[in-house]
Amino acid sequence: MARLCDVDLRANGVDVVKDTKVQYIREQDVLGYAVETGILDAAGVSSFSGVARNWEKKGGRVVHRSTKQPYFPLIASPSMPKGEVEKVRKALVQLSESDSGKEVLQGLSVQGFVTGDQERLLKMLVMLGG
Repeated sequence: MARLCDVDLRANGVDVVKDTKVQYIREQDVLGYAVETGILDAAGVSSFSGVARNWEKKGGRVVHRSTKQPYFPLIASPSMPKGEVEKVRKALVQLSESDSGKEVLQGLSVQGFVTGDQERLLKMLVMLGG
């Protein structure tokens, strides 16, 4: 997450390492607490974290929102037949279309699945130095 924040801010003219005092903290909840109590002035959190989902509801301000990025690819075994992979992909994308599917998504703390734009994912990996 920290690397994604660094890349996004750098793309928007802020060199985090050069222009700010940076602390890297793994736990999202700790970041929220640190900003709430004034230990930190600002923090980058993932959009799917509880901190981000509830921040504005609790009166917090959002300074910047990054462009949406692919969160994670779901991978399948090479032995899984291509037709089965397509069925799973279709089922995941369609979860947001039914009430029961929306419940599943809520339990996963994601808004939904989209079929991948592999080129975009590969560009993101290059930006992150992968």
